[in-house]
Amino acid sequence: MHCDDVKKRLDAWIDGELAPEESQEVDHHLRGCPGCRREAESLGRIVTALAELSTITAPSRLTRKTRRAFVAGLERPDLAQWWRKLSLTMRGAVCGAVAAGLLFGVVLGSTLVPSGAGVGSNPYQTLYASRGIFP
Repeated sequence: MHCDDVKKRLDAWIDGELAPEESQEVDHHLRGCPGCRREAESLGRIVTALAELSTITAPSRLTRKTRRAFVAGLERPDLAQWWRKLSLTMRGAVCGAVAAGLLFGVVLGSTLVPSGAGVGSNPYQTLYASRGIFP
């Protein structure tokens, strides 16, 4: 086993998560490689120091505030709330965009389906016959 392979597995080795054969290979490598052994010892000291830290319990008030903020972030305002939050200028812009979209749809719809006797039975047949959008 090479140093790169051992360094990738050191965390799992320290935590005892490696398979027995793999753990023996890491042990064997660490006996012969001072650099990897120093890194393993350093990681071991970090794990020991973290394990010795006392647990910290968050105050119940903080937990309630955090939970409320999380739920508030998940709730989506309904359309009326969204509309009320808009300024008068933005309301006008939204109405203008909707009107422009409707006008565009009417114009586009009237130009795609010609009126007259030679029209197919539905718009899709008309588009197909005119070699338009649909093949």
